[in-house]
Amino acid sequence: MAVAESGVVVLDPEGALRIYSRKDRGGTWTAKITLPMELRRNPRNPYVKKDLGTTNRDEAVRKAWDEFNRLTHRIKATGTISTVTLPDRVKAYLDWAEPRTKLMGRDNRPIFKVQEFKKQSTSFTRYLIPYFEKVKARTLETITSEDIAEFREWRLAYYITGPGRDQDVIEYQRGGKTLKRPVRKSSQPASSTVAKDFVALKALFKFHKVKLPDIAPVRVRPGVRPGFDDDEFQQLFIAARIRSRIRKKNESETFRDFHLALDPIVAVKRRLLLCFVMFMAGTGLRPQEVMWLKFENIRDDVVDQDGNTSIRIIVQPNHPALKHHTHARTVVPTPLAVRGYRHLLNLYVHGFKPESMFGKRYLNPDLKITKQSWIWMHPTGERIASFDGGFDELLEDAGLLRQFGEKRSPYSLRHYYATDRILAGIPLSFIADNMGTSEAMLRSHYKHTIAEMHSRPLSQEREKRRTSVFDRIVGS
Repeated sequence: MAVAESGVVVLDPEGALRIYSRKDRGGTWTAKITLPMELRRNPRNPYVKKDLGTTNRDEAVRKAWDEFNRLTHRIKATGTISTVTLPDRVKAYLDWAEPRTKLMGRDNRPIFKVQEFKKQSTSFTRYLIPYFEKVKARTLETITSEDIAEFREWRLAYYITGPGRDQDVIEYQRGGKTLKRPVRKSSQPASSTVAKDFVALKALFKFHKVKLPDIAPVRVRPGVRPGFDDDEFQQLFIAARIRSRIRKKNESETFRDFHLALDPIVAVKRRLLLCFVMFMAGTGLRPQEVMWLKFENIRDDVVDQDGNTSIRIIVQPNHPALKHHTHARTVVPTPLAVRGYRHLLNLYVHGFKPESMFGKRYLNPDLKITKQSWIWMHPTGERIASFDGGFDELLEDAGLLRQFGEKRSPYSLRHYYATDRILAGIPLSFIADNMGTSEAMLRSHYKHTIAEMHSRPLSQEREKRRTSVFDRIVGS
């Protein structure tokens, strides 16, 4: 029960919360909260005062308790009474993280991964701030476990029934340019995608030294990984070759049901994509590991045991797209990847043939290829960020866009490499080392492939068939 004392209403039996009203301020009530000893900045003034903005006593009592409970929760969570908005907390964290993407650690890698910084920035601006700041009106200190559980449901439905349902495209930054991609609204985001939002949120709590509420773990299920079998990859390869041809005068727009290039610029871009497909399928590298390679990462003076010239790909510990420094490795490619690399060099050095169709080299005349040049580059020498768009068009044209209901991507070429090498009887330890992964991961994701390989010796007929498929690809 509230007790009146000399114009002051004591709401808490221990005197920690009081309200008072002054006539010289129009009768507006003010809350007066006594701070714990360790948080008192001035021993003579151990209080926090809050204008409650009302002359109604009952309303003032309710508002005073709200302020008291909010402050008590903040003190328990952070040990401080400061109030900073969530966007301010995020800005402080990103301002701290961004310079660290340019600072190198002892392993000659950025202290804060560039890709991780971009992912977290997106999570904050697109999902975390809009929900916790605008939907729940929370500061970092007042976020609860219940809020986080509700965020998970909100995030899963974001593009289905949530705020993103009317959004047709997502804008993102790449290479200093603003790009767009269509929104996929047919299903919930993968658990691994949602997990990235929680990684960002946990990092924010840790940076500001705020006690983290209990968060139920986001379980990332190893799903079916879409790849290609031998026949599908051959179809993909044939489609890529045909699509890099320029349509001749009076010729149909399609050949063997695949769309020909309508002009030299499109044709040369598709030829680059063809080289990329060969290189990816024959190395098992991750797509971004490939896109960040420079010519200094290639050893092209290797002679294999059969006396044939080959290459080695050096993925260094400071590689920008490396997931972990322990993934640094020397990759031994298959002849398919070597052939793709040779085709790429020929395109850079001699241009697109026949020259009558293109009329000049691919690269700008004044551009010299050096050890520091990007392997996958525009005519200006700038790095090509990805082949995602062109690869989607290739898959669509080849009728290979999905497998098991999952959309294929350049990553599917990595899975093709793993499956192909396993079925060829290559030791898992070698495959794991070449791919920058572990035997345990291979056994987890390719257990059915491994079981097939172990169930019976590779028959002579299958060996002959595989060799025939490979010869048709490499020899073409």
